[in-house]
Amino acid sequence: MPWLESAPVDERIQFIQDALSDRFTMSELCARYGVSRRVGYKWLERYEQEGRRGLQTRLSVGKRHQSSRASIPLAILASSRSTASFSTCMRMSAG
Repeated sequence: MPWLESAPVDERIQFIQDALSDRFTMSELCARYGVSRRVGYKWLERYEQEGRRGLQTRLSVGKRHQSSRASIPLAILASSRSTASFSTCMRMSAG
């Protein structure tokens, strides 16, 4: 027997259909689908605003800008190296 596979969008559409049927509370529905209530309400809001297209998987803000954040610590290190040497910092911390 083949495994049943479903796309995330299909699962979210089923979630929305169940939510609109009023057969379950939001807590019951979210527990059934293994998501938090916050996510459940977010899906419902996106569906109301954008329809089926609103249920597509989206990249989070953190994932989009991850590469630009990685260069920040290097820039800080570079600027700190130019202003003080390691031995100067150690002497200052030794007090």
